[in-house]
Amino acid sequence: MHDAPPFVPGPSDADGSADPDSGRVRRFRRGRTDPRTAARIVGAFVLAIAGAFAAMRPLAGPNSVPTAQPGGLAGPTVGSGLEIGRHAPEFATDDGRTSLLADMDGRAIRLDGFRGRPVWIVFWAAWCVPCREEAVDIQAAYHAHRDAGLVVLAIDVQEPAAAARAYVDANALDYTIGLDPRAEVAHLLGVHGLPAHLFLDSDGVIRDRYAGQLTSELMEDHLTTILSP
Repeated sequence: MHDAPPFVPGPSDADGSADPDSGRVRRFRRGRTDPRTAARIVGAFVLAIAGAFAAMRPLAGPNSVPTAQPGGLAGPTVGSGLEIGRHAPEFATDDGRTSLLADMDGRAIRLDGFRGRPVWIVFWAAWCVPCREEAVDIQAAYHAHRDAGLVVLAIDVQEPAAAARAYVDANALDYTIGLDPRAEVAHLLGVHGLPAHLFLDSDGVIRDRYAGQLTSELMEDHLTTILSP
């Protein structure tokens, strides 16, 4: 995933704060906190909390509340092919020759290999607590709808294959697992946070998406957009 750009301190950030009267940098005495520094710290904390809250809001979709949070999770027009109603891009380089996604045995996974079946794509990682909490419900939903042709493709992002395999084996997950160690597929689909979900119909068209943890009830709501009645 994209890291935030590094913070480069200016003179006032490194040494203190500029004295508005003298134009010089006033150094703070050790053991004392300047009120303006304290205000900046509190402000940064509040912004961090607000950003974390915004990151868990769902992306726009038929069953989602749209977001327009700059710098947060991708909106509906960010990334290639992310607009609802458009075909999802293939998991490959621009020339189509190199697959960007592999299973846990190193075999290439291509989206066109699922054509004709509805596909629920889940972006996750074993270290992600919300991902682990929803995994049991994803498994249950998959078992409930696999006879209708549902494919669950769970893409592990930026994690060693051994970590993904250990988690999958420990929890007996039997849906398809893909490995995206450099987050190339995540970036291709405009995903910038975990967990995240995309719902594709049998023609590979994006019908819905959601950023954040899904409850079992929400899973069923979203699946109605790609499963035949």
